[in-house]
Amino acid sequence: MHRRWWIGAAVTALAVLTAAAPAAATGSGSGEAVLVNSAGQTITAAQVKSAQSRAAKLRAADARRNPANVAGQDIIIGNDDRTLISPTTSSPYRMIVHVESSIGGCTGFMVSHDTVLTAAHCLYNFHQGWGWGQNLIVRPGRDGGNAPYGSCTGQSWVPVGWVNNGDLPNDLGGVKLTCDIGEQTGWFNIFANDNLSQVNTAIITAGYPGDKPAGTLWRAAGTVVSHTFDMINYSNDIMGGQSGSPLYRWAAPSGCVGYCVAGIVTNHGNETVGNAGLRFNSLNIGHINYWISLP
Repeated sequence: MHRRWWIGAAVTALAVLTAAAPAAATGSGSGEAVLVNSAGQTITAAQVKSAQSRAAKLRAADARRNPANVAGQDIIIGNDDRTLISPTTSSPYRMIVHVESSIGGCTGFMVSHDTVLTAAHCLYNFHQGWGWGQNLIVRPGRDGGNAPYGSCTGQSWVPVGWVNNGDLPNDLGGVKLTCDIGEQTGWFNIFANDNLSQVNTAIITAGYPGDKPAGTLWRAAGTVVSHTFDMINYSNDIMGGQSGSPLYRWAAPSGCVGYCVAGIVTNHGNETVGNAGLRFNSLNIGHINYWISLP
């Protein structure tokens, strides 16, 4: 069993330490709230379900114009095999974003023309009681001091279970951007893989580790070590700042094509069990689809 140690963000702002912890989120109206955003809006499971058809249509439309998707103190396992990516303007690296806020620095990735996925703890800090990150900004394909695709902000979303309990299966966050920056970068495809065995299959991650020069993108290859319904362990090297990085491969047995993401980097483990992340499954894919469906 992996240890519940979060990678966390590479903290850049100390003033946030004094922020008061907000009250736990609760739903309103009929149904149980499952999602909440930084404005306090909650969404029920029924609303998530009703959005799936719209999300499917949007993803199909997006796929036809996707300009790119067509052809992770944390631990280093053994030798440090991370490699610097520069320039970052080729696919899939331009689809990976540097996420910064008052919480610190993290990684995310594009999943539609205006939607970014990352770890929930990059958007809402439960364990130190800081609450929602402020002054959020994302920079796709950041390459040190260069942001070839500019920057954008947006509305943060996380599961209500993360705000209330901070538990690993809910460590998934989305940012609905105020721009269509994905039209320039392209985006990853995602797939629910809880019915697929991935042990010993190859997996790649790339992100913005805090132990490297600021804003530089690093890639690490590895294999899946083990998985449960909602967690995945892997041998890839990761460090703080890589929370929210995609765990991806080219195509997938599920029928996913292009660059396909099986989960995200969330926390580290050890050299025996590997590092850890959230695995995309039939439940959390519904949350992602809801965020994609938002106008």
